[in-house]
Amino acid sequence: MRSNLLLALIVAFPLILNAQKNGRRGNSKWPALQELVIPDSLKDESAFYILNTTTIDFLETYETEVVVYKRIYVNSEKAAEEMNQKELFVSNGGRITMLQARTIKKDGSIIELDGEQIIETESIQKNKYGTDVLRRIQLIYPNVEKGDIIDLAYERSLDGYIFSDLMFLEDDLPSLRTKISLRNISRLDLTVYNLHGMPATKRSLEGGVETISWEKYGVNKRVSEDYSAIHPEASCGVFVLWKRGEKLDYKTIYSFDAYKYPETFGVFYKITERLQELGILEAEEQAFVALPKLIKAFENDFKWNVDESTEELKETIKFLSDKKVDDVLFLRYIMKYLSEQGIRYEKGFSKSLLDGRFEHGLVSLEQLSRRFLFIYDENDQVHFLFPPTGDGEFYYMDEIPFYLEGNQSIALYGDGDFLKETGTVAIPESKAKDNMHSAQLVINLESKTLDCQISRKDNLGGFYSLLGRNASSPYWLNQWGVSPDSIGLDYASLDATYPYQLKYKQDSIDLEVFEKIDDSLMWFLPEMILPLGIYEKGEQDSEYGDYLILPFLKKDRISIFVESNAPIQIAEEENELLFENEIGRLSMKTYQITDEVLKFDFEIEVKQRYIEGGDVQAFKEFLQQYSELTTKKWVISL
Repeated sequence: MRSNLLLALIVAFPLILNAQKNGRRGNSKWPALQELVIPDSLKDESAFYILNTTTIDFLETYETEVVVYKRIYVNSEKAAEEMNQKELFVSNGGRITMLQARTIKKDGSIIELDGEQIIETESIQKNKYGTDVLRRIQLIYPNVEKGDIIDLAYERSLDGYIFSDLMFLEDDLPSLRTKISLRNISRLDLTVYNLHGMPATKRSLEGGVETISWEKYGVNKRVSEDYSAIHPEASCGVFVLWKRGEKLDYKTIYSFDAYKYPETFGVFYKITERLQELGILEAEEQAFVALPKLIKAFENDFKWNVDESTEELKETIKFLSDKKVDDVLFLRYIMKYLSEQGIRYEKGFSKSLLDGRFEHGLVSLEQLSRRFLFIYDENDQVHFLFPPTGDGEFYYMDEIPFYLEGNQSIALYGDGDFLKETGTVAIPESKAKDNMHSAQLVINLESKTLDCQISRKDNLGGFYSLLGRNASSPYWLNQWGVSPDSIGLDYASLDATYPYQLKYKQDSIDLEVFEKIDDSLMWFLPEMILPLGIYEKGEQDSEYGDYLILPFLKKDRISIFVESNAPIQIAEEENELLFENEIGRLSMKTYQITDEVLKFDFEIEVKQRYIEGGDVQAFKEFLQQYSELTTKKWVISL
């Protein structure tokens, strides 16, 4: 989830000196081996870093080079098995100009890895925008044993600067010594900030280059057994690389933002008139009321811009005439429309809580990763509008990505291109009582053949309910690990304004939800109908975020009626399953309505959205019970 911070989480060491610039492997000078005394605090650890360091060079040639070095002590048979095939993930951007690995056996012999022992492929990984392509490097260390030492070194070169990022000393293993160094050879100023007990920086000259470093002996393991994001109170360093004599502050952010997203373009060009000419808006429509219609037109009637640059502002009018849209063009269109209509709006910036922290008052470009608008209606009530994140991934007014709900954000209040003041705003989050999913399914069973037809009606209501408008979207549900609540659902109605309720209906479809045991008994398989889980199959094995944000607080109430031409009944001693803990509540109850009709009532209520600390074990238990409830086979007698 922290793909944009992988560089901060992978550590390196400046003793790697002789990387070849034109090759993938290169050469490195490994640090000398020293006598290792394992402290009592690490004797029970399966593995730990002897050295775990990073060096980032900002070069005069507008490039960034990141050199990584890790030396790992294998302290258990379990770790030896895991180290036999180690995986390294780095961003797909840039070039790996040096990559080396070796094993130092406990008898002192050294095995260098090469050829087929280093396999490089691409990997798709979820991140806050959807997916990210990462470079996956598999390192096949042969015959690793307890007591061996694993060395890994690589260099990554980027054609550009990393202007700002967050740096953490903690990693996936505890470390005897960790060091992060920043070396600035660029023509820009380098500034650093320390947060939450981060060790004081040291300044020195290394090879005549000013170097800023954080160094610590005895670094704890990052609490990551169930987390992949960084804890919000973890020690952290922030660096900012910016123009000489200038400060990267909110005024600067606002100015650059106004350049890319100007409030007007085309002095004598009226976007309202053009939208009317295109048949998107009617002349008599009220401006604010027409906004949802406008957004929907951009989503459904425009083509997603995938191959043309939006850098030239003057091209925006051409894009509009060609009916093209992307995240940049969307905001330009909307802001010009709002300006022409005299609708008040401000600019907001936020970041995904899946990335672990947000530091208000400290400008870090990495933190300002999510851009949106505050729009005020005629009653001066504020609304949120987020730009699309991709083709088919649009948001309507007040529809907020689940990974941003409740997050602290920065509001930049301006006049034209000038920033007047800043403030904070907490983006609203869903409430369980406002997010309700009710469904009624009728299964018409032909008891002789077990063939059945299913019809369904769903009502999804809720303020800021992501489920509400993407219940059948493979992107928002499957991609974020949320199982679809049904298949083949179509919109039946959608209110024109937000908040809204969505209604779905499903005409009769054939679906195998029964299995025959013998002539008088059969299984009913609710898993064929019910959501398979809060996370799709296999997702439970992945690391959870430090702020594990469930996609929405919600209640599901699904009533399943089984109708048969012959008498049927539940052949179970217990007719109810119930589980409840601090995370939520689950239940499945069965009722005998008539001799030919059974009813199954399934309910789930998720009470929390932010799972952290001691709640993680409760959440795992909740997932397990959820899986058992939805996959239980109910025996029915004919």
